[in-house]
Amino acid sequence: MTTSAEFDEFDRDLDKIEDLIRFVINFRSFGAQASATVVFSDSDFVEAALELHRVSATIRTDLPILVGSLMLYACGRFEYFVGELVKAAADKEIEKASSYADLNKDIRASLRERLLLILADPGKYSYLKLSDKQLSTTLASILVADENKIPTDIPTQILASTDANMRPLILRDVLGRVGMKEVWADISKQAPLRTHFDATSEATCKVAATKFLEDLMSLRNSIAHPTASLAFPSPEQALSLCGSLRALSRAVSDVAQLPR
Repeated sequence: MTTSAEFDEFDRDLDKIEDLIRFVINFRSFGAQASATVVFSDSDFVEAALELHRVSATIRTDLPILVGSLMLYACGRFEYFVGELVKAAADKEIEKASSYADLNKDIRASLRERLLLILADPGKYSYLKLSDKQLSTTLASILVADENKIPTDIPTQILASTDANMRPLILRDVLGRVGMKEVWADISKQAPLRTHFDATSEATCKVAATKFLEDLMSLRNSIAHPTASLAFPSPEQALSLCGSLRALSRAVSDVAQLPR
């Protein structure tokens, strides 16, 4: 199956995150090396290398903070990826529908629900950058839409809107807004994901995948709101988390492309 454009873009960003984490590993190793004795050098490169080594030796134990920041970005980027999948699925349904009645009933119901919710508390969803007038106009056009008319300029990004982290239940609910019902059952059927988690059945794959995402979002919150007891992930742990996030995201993307 060809991967979606949304996954390909996310995958490229994960590559960048992993490259930066590997850089941290190399920088940590560099700081642990014994400094070479240089009596005299007029080389700017050598002087810069010596200064970098001096600095690296003093901060190498704090590098997990940098890794934690990269994991924060990875989690936020995953949530954006899911949102783009939902928007693309909704846009595709709207494009192929010949009338409003042809639209998936979940999309129609979710559009009304999300519009009312956002209009009731626009400040909470200000990141959508939609004006009250645009939201009100869309809601009015949806409420009076007949079977032969599809409202124009539907802001489908509202279907992915949420004020919660993308935990397993939130992922299920967000994807369900565009007709992907009980999505975890389909996700757990994906062979590459089962292989990644070494799952012998769909049930064990679902347990492993949902636990991974739940733990990842808990880690995200711990990093975003640190306490004295916070243990940042090591670079090696972060690379492992990125690998699992990639496998899960590919499965989500593949499920999103299934015919419905």
